[in-house]
Amino acid sequence: MNVLLVAGRIILEAFLGAIIGIERETKHKAAGFRTHIIVSVGACLIMLIGIDGVDKVSGSGGWDALRIPAQVVSGIGFLGAGTILQTKDGISGLTTAATLWLSAAIGLAVGIGYYEGAIIATVVCLVTLISLMGFSDALNERTTVSYIMVFNSTLNCQDICYTLRNTLLLPD
Repeated sequence: MNVLLVAGRIILEAFLGAIIGIERETKHKAAGFRTHIIVSVGACLIMLIGIDGVDKVSGSGGWDALRIPAQVVSGIGFLGAGTILQTKDGISGLTTAATLWLSAAIGLAVGIGYYEGAIIATVVCLVTLISLMGFSDALNERTTVSYIMVFNSTLNCQDICYTLRNTLLLPD
C-alpha cells in the first residue's frame, strides 16, 4: 500500500472520529473531540497493520490479518469501561463508551478501505446522538407516585398487606 493511500485513510478516519467527538465535546462528556480522534485513528492504524504491515514483516506466510484488529474490540472495552460511572441516581457514560467503541469500528473500516460503511456509520451515529436525544429523555422520564393508607383499627393489617402483595404481584 502506498504512502498516499495510508495517509488518506488515516486523515479520513481522523475527520470521521472528530465529527463524533465534537458532538460528545459539546455535551461536556469525558471522552470528547481529541479522545474520539485518537481512538479512531489508532483503530485505523491497527487495521492497516493487519492488512499491510504484517506482510512486510512476515511475508504473507499464513498470517491471519484479522487477529490484530480483533484485539481492538477487546481493548476498547477497557477504555469504554473507564467512562461508565454508577451513582445512586443511575448509570452515566454508556453513550460515550458506545461512541468510543463505534469510533474504533469506524477506524477499522477506514483502515481496510470500507469507506462507505464508515461514512454511513458516522452519519447514523450523529443522527442518533443529536436527533434522538429528546426521545431518549422522554423514555427515561420517571414519575414518583406516593400512596397514603389509613387503617381502621378493626381491620387486620396482615390481610390488607397480603391482598396488596397479591394484587400488585409483589414478593413476600
